[in-house]
Amino acid sequence: MSDQHIVVRGAAQHNLRHVDLAIPRGKLVVVTGVSGSGKSSLCFDVIYAAAQRRFVESLSVRARSLVDQLPKPQVASVSGLPPAIAIAQEAGFPNPRATVGSVTDVSDYLRVLFGSVGVAHCPRCQRAIQPRTASQIAQALVRAAPATEVRLFAPLVRQRPGDPASALAAARRAGMTQVRVDGEDMALDAVPSLDPARPHTIFALAATLAPASLLNGASGPSEHLLQALTSALELGKGVVAIDDGNGSFSLWTEHYACPVCGVSVRKPTPGLFNWNTPSGMCPDCNGLGTHLEVDPELIVQDPRRSILDGAVRWYGEIRTRRPVWEVQLLRALAAHYDVDLEQPWNTLPEAFRDALLYGTGDATFRFVYQSERESGLSGERVTTFEGLAPMIARRYRETNADTMRQQYQSYMRRRPCSACDGTRLRPEARGVTVADQSYAAVDRLPLSDAYAWISSLADDPRLLPPGQHTLVADVLATIRERLRVLCAVGLPYLTLDRPADTLSHGEHQRIRLATQIGGGLVGVLYVLDEPTTGLHPRDVDALLATLRRLRDEGNSVLVVEHDPAIIAAADWLIDIGPGAGVHGGTVVAQGTPKDVAATPGSLTGRYLSGELAVTPPRARRDPPAQWITLSGVRHNNLRHVTARFPLGRLVGVSGVSGSGKSSLVVDTLYPALAARLHNATEPAGAHDTLDGWEQVTRVVIVTQEPIGRSPRSVPATYVDIFDAIRALFAATPAAKERRWSASHFSFNVAGGRCPVCEGLGQQRVEMQFQPDTWVVCPECDGARYTREALAMTYRGQSIADVLAMDVETALSFFADQPAIARPLQVLSDVGLGYLQLGQSAYTLSGGEAQRVRLARELSLPERERVVYIMDEPTTGLHSADVQHVVDMLHRLVDRGHTAIVIEHNLDVLRACDWLIDIGPDGGAAGGMIVAEGPPEALSCNTISLTAAYLQCACGAAACIAD
Repeated sequence: MSDQHIVVRGAAQHNLRHVDLAIPRGKLVVVTGVSGSGKSSLCFDVIYAAAQRRFVESLSVRARSLVDQLPKPQVASVSGLPPAIAIAQEAGFPNPRATVGSVTDVSDYLRVLFGSVGVAHCPRCQRAIQPRTASQIAQALVRAAPATEVRLFAPLVRQRPGDPASALAAARRAGMTQVRVDGEDMALDAVPSLDPARPHTIFALAATLAPASLLNGASGPSEHLLQALTSALELGKGVVAIDDGNGSFSLWTEHYACPVCGVSVRKPTPGLFNWNTPSGMCPDCNGLGTHLEVDPELIVQDPRRSILDGAVRWYGEIRTRRPVWEVQLLRALAAHYDVDLEQPWNTLPEAFRDALLYGTGDATFRFVYQSERESGLSGERVTTFEGLAPMIARRYRETNADTMRQQYQSYMRRRPCSACDGTRLRPEARGVTVADQSYAAVDRLPLSDAYAWISSLADDPRLLPPGQHTLVADVLATIRERLRVLCAVGLPYLTLDRPADTLSHGEHQRIRLATQIGGGLVGVLYVLDEPTTGLHPRDVDALLATLRRLRDEGNSVLVVEHDPAIIAAADWLIDIGPGAGVHGGTVVAQGTPKDVAATPGSLTGRYLSGELAVTPPRARRDPPAQWITLSGVRHNNLRHVTARFPLGRLVGVSGVSGSGKSSLVVDTLYPALAARLHNATEPAGAHDTLDGWEQVTRVVIVTQEPIGRSPRSVPATYVDIFDAIRALFAATPAAKERRWSASHFSFNVAGGRCPVCEGLGQQRVEMQFQPDTWVVCPECDGARYTREALAMTYRGQSIADVLAMDVETALSFFADQPAIARPLQVLSDVGLGYLQLGQSAYTLSGGEAQRVRLARELSLPERERVVYIMDEPTTGLHSADVQHVVDMLHRLVDRGHTAIVIEHNLDVLRACDWLIDIGPDGGAAGGMIVAEGPPEALSCNTISLTAAYLQCACGAAACIAD
């Protein structure tokens, strides 16, 4: 059986309950289940970890020390295990120099292509520079087969003023008798006196050859032709001019230098196109392609306000501020320009606005200053004004304090380097082309267009110089295949120069998947975590074809997934559950998707069979009277978009991957609202105006990042109930007798916590040639507290017992404590009743972390009107968890808040009150609002790529009809 299956026995990692399982090899196997059921624990922490450890154990001791090893899985045995590669949803690439091209290795092959067959160009006249030997020039001349005599000229002077006597003397010594001076042929001895102040062009006639003398009797060039060319090149210092008698006068060179301008260029090599090395990087930006520059739009935060009321963020609201030095200087500048600071910024004279932002230059004005202190300086002087933008840039360069650099940087944006136009390359590299395309131009093409261009080169040898196609055929084939796979996994809209640190987790994962597919491995186990993350339904089919191709090449594919299309296409489906946390960890069902759908105890099966479906809790809300309007958005690929978001509604933003959804909502709307509501300094994407923001009091972005930055963060602290719990313990008679306060029951400060593990409940053990491991603290046995603290109980339970309770148990235990019960009830309502109060935040999945965040928001008092922004809140969620998210979103809206979700999940989209669809496609083909309105209206749109999929979903959902 192990020959055809991966056999797992006794898997007890995390919440897995001694799982025994046989997974067929050479198949597309999908593992599904509710969030927190144990899917990732089985696939990554058991199966992949076991495979990795076997690989590491085969290495030398020194090699092991260099490998980042996974902890040993808690499993009895794993047999039949092939070599494994895990492609998980990890953080992106922190290196600012990394791009899509570099992380996929396409850039390396592209550099070889341009370094091998690239044609350099003169930076002055843009003439192609193609060095040729005398033999190559002769062969080209023979191929041209001129019908008249051919004359070879050696350039002596080219468009240069001065006395040409020395050049003419050199020609005379070489035995030349005829010259061409400024286009006129004459004898060398008959050259008249030339004006040294004017530029002249002089060629010496090296040879005149009849057509018959070009050949040696066969098909090759004659010896006479080769000797004549060699002499002409020697006299012309590597350049020869050929007049074929038919009006064609061409220059040929044997050096990397322009035959007309004489400008030398570097020979193209792969290193010339590497912006990470001095030989290829732009000297101005050091290969980054960008500079930090002060942006006036970030200085003037609201042009409709007056300066006194805070239009200029640098000054803030100065109407009631003390007249500090810089405010007095501002008022003096305004008086000089006769400007009323009560007037809105956008109505002030342009001369004053330019002076305030960029300075007065040499122009001076009168400045009367008065110190706030009686003993301070006062007086009058004539001065200039530096300007806010130059001043901020100067202070940014001069300061060494990180906090000040961050403050100044909040007024800056990254702009393309003006020297290299953002290409990162030095001028010599930018002048090299292949088939009329520069390296930078190819780097900026969408991957789909780059694939088409490379395919044309591979299929048509005529597009490359003669004899060069064979040289780079293998390189072209490799680039072509890698680009094809990148497009196939749903990334045709990306460009090769896209910075890798701007990719989403889903894009990052699919790039890693494409890179592995391009490796052509066979007999490997691929373990993938939610590869459909961030994918529009349109792109899922292409991804599915890629997974099947991996399988058909002789590999095993193990996928953690919730997408219905992937689940339905599985060769074998494993459902982990039945619930999450302590209620999960068992194999509920396995078999074909049809088998699982017929299993009564499988929650996944009930959704597959149609017995269950995600439904909104109420009818659609009508459009409101109040809206937030974001106008003129031109960030990334957005094309001056104006978007309207209804307040007090559930708003969905849809569109294919790369269409501009995140650019609109996360990069522009959220920072713009945060700047106005919270004085945040994060730069917003370029836009004109933001209207309607005064109608809300707060903006919150809810992500799936971990809820804490340390292992001490637990759900009880995050939802703010642990303080109340500790207060109850401090009020017990035993605590009062010992004069213990609530702080003694905290595991974060000294007092009642265990002094050995300092309240962690576990200790790190350093291993010399193995990864560090965590063991239960021997002093407190994982309880976090001292024996004295554990002896104090509330209703018979110690503080450690309370932290070990799950939400449902704690809700019953603290039913008479509203401050504790209310947040616990919300956690239960959002489907997190299985979480332990003291469970480390690091063990929560992304979906669990997001729901904990939403639960905290739902437990807050209803005193504010909040805009909640979520980017794909259903990532990693089972359909049952999606139902919880939909219910939560509607609860937020019922409380008067606004929820804006970027989403691909059709169940969530059809549950929205209002949809905004961005498109029509990704990248340069997107960036527009193609449809907006209720889901039913959107589904009838003929331009929207979302419409066809939404139409099916809405047609089957009569429950959301008005």
